[in-house]
Amino acid sequence: MKFRLAAVFLICILCLTCFAGCGENSGFFPSEDEPEAPSVSWVESLDVQIPINRIRTLNPAVSADEDTYHINQLIYEGLFELDEKMIPQPLLAANYEYSEDGRSLHIVLKDGVLWHDGEILTAEDVKFSVDVYKKAGEVGVSLFAGHVASIRSVTVESDTELTIRFAETGDTAIAKLTFPILPSHAYKNAAAVLEQGSDFIPVGTGAYKVESFDALKQLVLIGHDSYREGFAPNRLIFRVLPDKDDGAVLFDSLQLNMAFMDGVDRGILLDGMGLQMISYVTNEAEILGFNLNREPLNRRSFRQAVAAAIDKQKILDTAYYGNGVFSDTAYFPGYLGTDSQSRLIAYDLKEAKRLLKESGYSDLDGDGFAEDAEGNVPKLTIIVDGDNVSRNLSAQMIQNSLAELGIPSNLEALTKEDYLARLAEGDFDIYVGGYRIDDAGDMRFLYHSAYGNPAGYGNAVLDTTLDKLMSSVDTEEKTELFLQAKDLIVEELPYYCLLYKTGGVVLAHSFIGTPNPSFNHIYQGCETWRCMYEVIEDANADVDAADLH
Repeated sequence: MKFRLAAVFLICILCLTCFAGCGENSGFFPSEDEPEAPSVSWVESLDVQIPINRIRTLNPAVSADEDTYHINQLIYEGLFELDEKMIPQPLLAANYEYSEDGRSLHIVLKDGVLWHDGEILTAEDVKFSVDVYKKAGEVGVSLFAGHVASIRSVTVESDTELTIRFAETGDTAIAKLTFPILPSHAYKNAAAVLEQGSDFIPVGTGAYKVESFDALKQLVLIGHDSYREGFAPNRLIFRVLPDKDDGAVLFDSLQLNMAFMDGVDRGILLDGMGLQMISYVTNEAEILGFNLNREPLNRRSFRQAVAAAIDKQKILDTAYYGNGVFSDTAYFPGYLGTDSQSRLIAYDLKEAKRLLKESGYSDLDGDGFAEDAEGNVPKLTIIVDGDNVSRNLSAQMIQNSLAELGIPSNLEALTKEDYLARLAEGDFDIYVGGYRIDDAGDMRFLYHSAYGNPAGYGNAVLDTTLDKLMSSVDTEEKTELFLQAKDLIVEELPYYCLLYKTGGVVLAHSFIGTPNPSFNHIYQGCETWRCMYEVIEDANADVDAADLH
């Protein structure tokens, strides 16, 4: 009996052991060779890969490529740079002082600034650079010709001192002195710089220098080992793609780490990909312009009525997918640290009809159309570049807004060539267009009567204020001048700023860093960027291998 009890007890113990084993293994009987779970680790890389469009040349004197402009911010430096408020700050200049009459500027350069080839920056380099951009301007090939147009002469006084003299009626603002300084020792003369195209290899004083460049494949920048602000340890690899806006979609297949995208539909392209995007305000303003040489657009209250009838938020959400910000003038939002939201015109159809009546038009006979006292109904012609999808859609929405106001209009979606010709001839009532604002903040091309502005707008007081604004040497005075100009612009309303477009920087999961892009320096702060890749090691593989994810 004792033997049978002992046998039953032993069987129970064995059964419990088997069931316990079943809870821990996929099979009923445990395998002696069960595979180990793969181990996961991380590896850091200092290579940051960024897609760009094809670069025709890296030569800042002749290039108009957007990618070249931004990349050259890493390679070259100017005498001054603009901060986030577009206020100029010294960069290569150590200090500066204007003459008593404000027509000349004495500059002392920073000591010991080295070019990428080890030579020392001198005042002669500044003079040489001005000569290059002036010569480039003569043949119309430089983004920076306007920056030096008002410079009459540059006098070199020593290796580190120079004096810039301005034309009597020219700009004297240091905001213009942000153009890339070029090395005089690297070229025979100014003309020789202009002759260099696709094979041009830049030599600058910036934080990065060129390691290699293949115009069809990639550009590699490495840190300038003698840079005065410290060595950048990473490598920036710019990969050439047919369309860089496809870069984020190709993150995994091309091992790209970040991409700058300015297409307004970028959110749709990236939907569901789980990628982080940081937006920033570009320098692209979308504008509604009025022809002030025609009735009834020459009436201020009529222009104000049109503006109040437009639902800008709907235009932003529909035509630009929400990728934009508002500004109460065509000046860059937050220019000089001012509030660009305080004078926005609210969408208010009731107020729009009141302003329309004030201008002499109202629906007197109840037919849905506004007419003047003689029964004349204004019919406007709106022109737009029909190839620009967002502006075309905006123009259609503006046409609908005018119809709600009781103003019929004819919308003409033209080819770009015909659109520009009509604009130049003044053959329009209203146009929907866009402008890239220059980094010096000079808006006289749009508001000054002497600059052939497309609205045909002229105001002698504003002309004087804008000229002073671009010649002011004091930030406080400059801000006051801008606010005076802004008051006139908002009141007169020769143009209605619909919005400023935003761009986006899209980050792959591998990217480590905090991008801080601005419209004139999208790679700002890139010295700290790096990447982290997940490494999965299969301990059971016949051959040791690591997969990057």
